[in-house]
Amino acid sequence: MHPNVDYLRGIIPIIQNVLDKKLRLTLHPYKVSITKILQGVDFLGYVALPHTTMVRASTKNRMFRKLQEKKKLVQKCLLAEDVFEHTRQSYLGVLSHANTQKLQDRVKAL
Repeated sequence: MHPNVDYLRGIIPIIQNVLDKKLRLTLHPYKVSITKILQGVDFLGYVALPHTTMVRASTKNRMFRKLQEKKKLVQKCLLAEDVFEHTRQSYLGVLSHANTQKLQDRVKAL
């Protein structure tokens, strides 16, 4: 993080060099971006903001879609209730790493 965009652009080659020489890693040429911190950092299904962490919208939507699908299978007796509960607990674990009390309440209500 730095307030000067030109400085950040200037250190990208230095970072690339260190990654290459010491770790034998490369940066993807189209996935390096310089953004404002208020836009958050999207990483592993979460968006980290300066004072909070949120679940990425696509992660949240996929989670509820999958839970609804499994809930319908349970109602049709095509899936055991305990399997659905395991899935729900897994998603609650994902949500526990972010500020998601309302989402957790919605998952528990299913």
